[in-house]
Amino acid sequence: MLEKATDIVFFDDNAAIIEAKDSIDTLYIIIKGMVKEIDASGEILALYHPSDSFDTRALFGQSYRHSFIAVEQSLLYAMPKTIIRTLIEENSEFGAYFFCQYCR
Repeated sequence: MLEKATDIVFFDDNAAIIEAKDSIDTLYIIIKGMVKEIDASGEILALYHPSDSFDTRALFGQSYRHSFIAVEQSLLYAMPKTIIRTLIEENSEFGAYFFCQYCR
């Protein structure tokens, strides 16, 4: 289910992946590149690297609190929120793994 629903997306240097207040419909995992999380003032809050996902907490809210920008050319897996939520509900092992990542 997840494999068929997952896309690979490309973002160029300094491209906005997510803007604060965007509605939440996708979980991203970095394949290649680097992504920065910034607040409304432009302060860098975190840097994310290959194998990292970012703002998993947002999957349980309505919108993102921060913006996420590609620091360099980046490839990301893009997985629909609805599929992730369904897997969490239907597969206890996946749910446990996901929540362990969420709590970090």
